[in-house]
Amino acid sequence: MSHYFFTHCPWICQCTSIALQKRVLHYLVNMSELTLLYHDHFLVAIDKPPGMLVHAGHEPEPPENIAMKALRDQLGQRVHTVHRLDRPTSGVLLFALDRDSEMIIQMLFENKEVEKIYLAVVHGRVDDAWQCDEP
Repeated sequence: MSHYFFTHCPWICQCTSIALQKRVLHYLVNMSELTLLYHDHFLVAIDKPPGMLVHAGHEPEPPENIAMKALRDQLGQRVHTVHRLDRPTSGVLLFALDRDSEMIIQMLFENKEVEKIYLAVVHGRVDDAWQCDEP
């Protein structure tokens, strides 16, 4: 099974540590259902594991490796992407359940009315507090 992922998901090999590669593979191999963090008539928030795409790209991927398709199949209804997280990044990913909600939430993101907070796991010591102000 891991050979498949290293062949079809070459970005895994770019991970800097074997431990991270194993963690990503664990998520990919053991994904059954996405964890829903919030769900109402308009929005769904999921816990996106590392290694999962938000939406389909140029390269073919199985539906279970694409959050939008996996969530659509899990809920049995169409979902709309309102923002993205990079493939290796885990975190809260928000989807709209209709076009109106999608447009409203995307506008909030575009107008910077949504605060995003990123946490990083570091190895070693960080001597000084640091804040990244880049988008």
